Amino acid sequence: MQLTAPLYTIIHNCAIAFRFSVFLGVILDIKNLNWKSQLSHIATKVSKPVGIIYKSSFYLPESSLLVLYYSYPYCNITWVQTYKTNLRCLVFLQKRVIRITNKSNFDAHTDPIYKERRILKLHFIYLTQLGQFMFSYKTHSSKV
Repeated sequence: MQLTAPLYTIIHNCAIAFRFSVFLGVILDIKNLNWKSQLSHIATKVSKPVGIIYKSSFYLPESSLLVLYYSYPYCNITWVQTYKTNLRCLVFLQKRVIRITNKSNFDAHTDPIYKERRILKLHFIYLTQLGQFMFSYKTHSSKV
């Protein structure tokens, strides 16, 4: 999926249009102008550490699993503003890894775990990052 500019190319007198373009690590869906391709790419990237945390859960205590959970960032203030249905896969992965770090059953409710561990849900991570960005923008901080 590593396509670059130009968006159209001519091969043997036929114009071929690219559907996706990668710019600065962000996958742009040119035809539909949505974040589905970016989110599916991120979901595949996030599912690998979730599997590693799951395999480690048999050998490590809960505190070490929580450190592993915090070690991979997956939230961005740009693409998380999409529809909730597009974010469903990432929310599911976050709930799954929270259950794994708490060593809970696969169908356990996650709201008590979030409160007990003081972990932010995906939407609240977005709000925190947005607040940090706006604060640094308003104070003219160079660290954005």
